Amino acid sequence: MTHILSKRVSAGIVALMLIAPVTHARITRIVIDRIESPTFGGVSYERSVAYEKLTGRAYGELDPRDEANRNIVYINDAPVNADKRVAYSMDVLIIKPIDMRRGNRTVLYDVTNRGDVRALSVFDVGASTANDPSTEKDVGDGFLMKQGYTIVASAWQGDVPASGKRLTTQFPIAAGPDGKPITKLITAELIFTKPAFTASPGNEGDRVMRAHPAVRDRMNEARLLRRSSPLASRETVARSDWSFGKCPDGANPTPSDIDICYPAGFSSNYIYDLVYVAQDPIVMGIGFAATRDLIAFLRHERSGANPLIARGTNGEHEPLDYAIGFGRSQSGRYIKDLVYSGFNLDESKRVVFEGIMPLISGSRLTNTNIEFATPGRVPSPVNSYFYGGDQFPHTYATLTDPITGRTDGWLKAAVSSALVQK
Repeated sequence: MTHILSKRVSAGIVALMLIAPVTHARITRIVIDRIESPTFGGVSYERSVAYEKLTGRAYGELDPRDEANRNIVYINDAPVNADKRVAYSMDVLIIKPIDMRRGNRTVLYDVTNRGDVRALSVFDVGASTANDPSTEKDVGDGFLMKQGYTIVASAWQGDVPASGKRLTTQFPIAAGPDGKPITKLITAELIFTKPAFTASPGNEGDRVMRAHPAVRDRMNEARLLRRSSPLASRETVARSDWSFGKCPDGANPTPSDIDICYPAGFSSNYIYDLVYVAQDPIVMGIGFAATRDLIAFLRHERSGANPLIARGTNGEHEPLDYAIGFGRSQSGRYIKDLVYSGFNLDESKRVVFEGIMPLISGSRLTNTNIEFATPGRVPSPVNSYFYGGDQFPHTYATLTDPITGRTDGWLKAAVSSALVQK
């Protein structure tokens, strides 16, 4: 098998294209667009470890026929390449010891929260929440660096827009036979902290995510409803009082299939529900497989195609011994859902994460791997009350639900696969 390491210099930015063998459908190449070496002001931490930062993009492929991928919703409706595989890409951030031999040979995988990194601000006292940490101040007391961790973050949520240096993805859109759009009647909740005239069904309060576009020739079927509290009766807003369009000032709406205009003004005293026929769902469940395959690649690939090998080890052994998945809030729910959904084994049946640390994730999972997924939504007493993520099971242990009779637990698949000690 041939591995290619190429360098090009453009406008002071070094780009490394790391190309992996494609005998298996996983990471095919990692392109490093920018390297800061050393980073964090060049400070050396304990173990005489100095760090560097790599930012770029990972490209992968999935075989829809592989049993490891079959449970991804819409995977059989995604476009395929000449090898009959589903291609995708995702932003990647790697913070690593310059000399990997001085690290602790453990990767801490930082699950992004709506595109934002979290690990440094949680573990390193006084660290910033910057998505592109570069200064010594950005990493506070440098706790993770003092321990010698390699920190990896990658995008997984397919509907995060590119802004604020967020990590984003390029996941395919599912389509029916002959490329016909897949459509579905969906409900999108709209909630406001201040009055507004226009909104997108992709909005999650003050957060803006990609909306599922409305089917243009069925816009007349859409309904806008409002309620004064999560369980209050809904009242219909007259169809003549609103339209699909964008109107920041409440007048002269610009036609849009992802925005609605309400000239009378949305009120923060109501929860609004837009019921409409949407199209073009993202194959959102690819996020689980993308995380799985990136970590597996970084752990086991011994050629220069692996940036951990290319920058810090000689390839005589695998660059990492352990991987820990960390997530806070939404990203904590994601890492639990990844394990629960069976993605803690890679395509070669190897363990991906030896341990996970979900922080303040509650009793919930996510609604990532479903039709017309909105993984940023989370049920609360006020907003997103009827969205998924609060479904059974609610515990690590396998228990029986007295209402439905179902028996399940977050670690059931891992235990049955002998991935954790019984």
